[in-house]
Amino acid sequence: MTENTTPSTAASQTPDDIGEELKCLALEWPIILNERDADFASPRGQAIRATIAPEFTAVLDSYPSKMTWAELLQVWAQEHVDYPNCRLEATGCQAYVDVKKGTAKVYMELNMKFVERIDLKALTELRWMRYEDGRWLVRGFYLMRGHSGSTGFV
Repeated sequence: MTENTTPSTAASQTPDDIGEELKCLALEWPIILNERDADFASPRGQAIRATIAPEFTAVLDSYPSKMTWAELLQVWAQEHVDYPNCRLEATGCQAYVDVKKGTAKVYMELNMKFVERIDLKALTELRWMRYEDGRWLVRGFYLMRGHSGSTGFV
């Protein structure tokens, strides 16, 4: 995959190949946020924006309702203001691809540090769908957090 492109549309790709591409894209999210690019405007961020489906929705455990991509970006921008030293670290990532259905889920475990001496664990799920033109796009983003005493989610 090259910069500023969506995952490969090669019909011959195996589920493992697709999963690896989607995992690589998922792992870009915390890097972009650590760079304080909450609007995903950098070249790296724009490459991720290219994978966001028009009907994208996000669900965060700390917000009462579903959000659009634009609303999620606003939340992240505000978190950068509220927690200027926030850091995210991916500690695990798994992908599950169903080629027949044209769907995939990528699970990523994160360590989240918002303020000194307070670490949270988080589990994210990115739901992908393969569109008729062969592109894989993210339709859903889900995040739930726990305290540092958690031993993991999966």
